[in-house]
Amino acid sequence: MNARVAEAVESVRNAANADSQGTGEAHVRLLDAVSTLRRAVETPAERLMRLRTEPVRNASMRMALETGAFHLMCEKQGKSVTAQELSEPTGYDALFIGETLFYENAVAPNLTPYSSHLTPSYI
Repeated sequence: MNARVAEAVESVRNAANADSQGTGEAHVRLLDAVSTLRRAVETPAERLMRLRTEPVRNASMRMALETGAFHLMCEKQGKSVTAQELSEPTGYDALFIGETLFYENAVAPNLTPYSSHLTPSYI
């Protein structure tokens, strides 16, 4: 581990300990420390890929939250669900929901684990 990464890890550790007090300012410092650590370990190609996909990923996450799709997927407690099943209670088109969650899972599968419960034949 290089010195820059080691320093960033220590900064995250210190900020996490301070954030255990539950103050807003300490939490902001923790988020900053995590961002610094990510920049320290990312390759230039990884950073460019993250920056390129971030706007669409954010939009798809917002859609899934605002339509209630994530909430409905949580209610399924890990069972697969089709976009059609999400479409009916949310009032949104099944293709729209399916494509958005499929994209979300393809770009950031570990960020939004619920999208992995969307069945491959989602229409």
